Amino acid sequence: MRALLSMLGLLGCASGSLPPDPRLAQTQVRVFESTNGGQYWTLNPEPLATGLDSLGLSVRADGSWWLTGLDHSEEPPWWEWYVGPRVRGLERSPEGTWQRQTWWPDVGDTRSVIDPQYLGEELWFASRPMATSGDPADVDESVKLRTTPGGQVVYEARGLADPSPVLFRGQRHVFVTELGRGVVHLTGDPLKPARKWGGYTVPFATVIDDQIWLLSQILQNGRRYPVLNKSPDGVSWSGWQPVLPMLPKGPNTCTSPVIGQTETSLLLLCVDERVAAGPGGAPPERTGRSH
Repeated sequence: MRALLSMLGLLGCASGSLPPDPRLAQTQVRVFESTNGGQYWTLNPEPLATGLDSLGLSVRADGSWWLTGLDHSEEPPWWEWYVGPRVRGLERSPEGTWQRQTWWPDVGDTRSVIDPQYLGEELWFASRPMATSGDPADVDESVKLRTTPGGQVVYEARGLADPSPVLFRGQRHVFVTELGRGVVHLTGDPLKPARKWGGYTVPFATVIDDQIWLLSQILQNGRRYPVLNKSPDGVSWSGWQPVLPMLPKGPNTCTSPVIGQTETSLLLLCVDERVAAGPGGAPPERTGRSH
């Protein structure tokens, strides 16, 4: 989960689990657009969706987008525990129309599907040993990185979360958050850490203009907002730079950032966590992402 402490911690929950915090359903997905390669951004006035966090994005060969995440707008049906969890999110058509979407990947026997993101036909996700509530990045235990089909384990680490895989010049790169280490870059087969960036969390990687664009989040002026790091070769990096302006009427936070390229512009999507006010205050924030 890229933005909040989820009371589910998975997409399918066992009977008797605690219900999700109702404030999570009030989070908003916001969209920024740039028509000049990311130099200037404008904020779409209306939220794209509510109740969705832990974003992952896959731009498909046909021009559609799969925006996956954890959907807090409704509780998963009980039968998902027995037949396997579904992945929820949004799909953008090549013409630019968004609609709710559900995917049903083969995750094997596990019922713990956290922070899902597609790479081609493979779903990559974090998985805790059992159906336990809470954010894997906040707990001092080993968390597995799995892929479909079958939910095979490809890596594990303490407090692992937020996997984001990308193919670049024929080589696979995977970026994750690890407890106490920040963003970790994994390469090779089997996957091994290549480098880390302490203090940065919630990575998302994609390829734009023949470079790896790596987003993450960090605390800026009291708000968690995205920063960007670019690499022309998967080894050397430009260094982290802020991406978005903090608009007076913009999101209070811009967490779990993802970015994609259309024919005419760049779209950056993120989650505004602090839209819930009144009794109970803002939605709970995860200590593992507070940097």
